[in-house]
Amino acid sequence: MSNQAVFLPPRLWSCNWNWCPETFRDSRDLGKHLQETHYNNILQVKKRDWDAYLRSTEGRSGATASWLPSQTPGNPHSPCRKLVWR
Repeated sequence: MSNQAVFLPPRLWSCNWNWCPETFRDSRDLGKHLQETHYNNILQVKKRDWDAYLRSTEGRSGATASWLPSQTPGNPHSPCRKLVWR
């Protein structure tokens, strides 16, 4: 038997929310950070405004948006629509 002490590296908790660089030594601190910094700042977009929001964040203007298919599942011309076989 050896009397040498075993030292473990400290446990670190990383945020990783949208490239957030914050790290914490306690999971409760990470939870508090997530709530205060990220959850409370989530942008709520109404369903009727979703297409306009996507255009604004994807760099699509209103003039050219009619040329491009919308990326929503409800749009029959969308590349991500669901196919239903009958």
